[in-house]
Amino acid sequence: RSKLMACMCLKTMHIMHHVNARQLVFNTAFSEAQLFSRLNAKIFDVIDRMRAKGIQVLEFAASQKARESVVTKLLAKRETLATHLFDKLRFRVVLGSKDDLVPALLYLLKNLVPFNYVVPGQSRNGLVSAKEISACLGLTEEAILEFWRSHEGNWALGPTPPNEFSGRSFQCVNFVAEIPLRIDDVAPEYAPAIAFAQTEIQLVDEKTHLANNEGENAHDLYKERQRRQVRERLQGLAD
Repeated sequence: RSKLMACMCLKTMHIMHHVNARQLVFNTAFSEAQLFSRLNAKIFDVIDRMRAKGIQVLEFAASQKARESVVTKLLAKRETLATHLFDKLRFRVVLGSKDDLVPALLYLLKNLVPFNYVVPGQSRNGLVSAKEISACLGLTEEAILEFWRSHEGNWALGPTPPNEFSGRSFQCVNFVAEIPLRIDDVAPEYAPAIAFAQTEIQLVDEKTHLANNEGENAHDLYKERQRRQVRERLQGLAD
């Protein structure tokens, strides 16, 4: 009973904290561009420290979705609100090998991403198996599988379907999260002032990254499939 009450209080605290952070951004003269700039700096610092820990990060890139891409993506989907776009800001981390994936995920969850602010339904896992996670954590594979089944359904038990416009063999690990940022200098009267910036983080090993840019996975083909969907929706041909 006490455990249940503690979990209820913690959940309520998380919600209140997030609501207060959202209100803080509305009440201060702080643009989304400035927020993204601080997020860039924070993530670059975390990646540098990750490398110092021995995790092989070969490439790290940040990208912001262009206006044309935002319009095209909204036209291709049933959801037509810009607030439903979760990848307006994306960070891609290319690791040396698949062996670096689980340590990199663990490091990000300990030093950057609060697990309770990962956006539900926006995670995909096409690379990491229960066996690899169990080996890294020192747990049995059965324990990992049982956790996934009880908390997240079956999304992580095997390769999840890629983005609807990606090639069928496209693989990565990605999730969307609300990243906390301190903005005490902008709103000293609210200190400790914490805001959140929503971003997508994508992790992939070098071999898979190269495959993700070839053949049916090529970006030009991705964009063409997306434009075809837009034409069909505008002409009333899409389901």
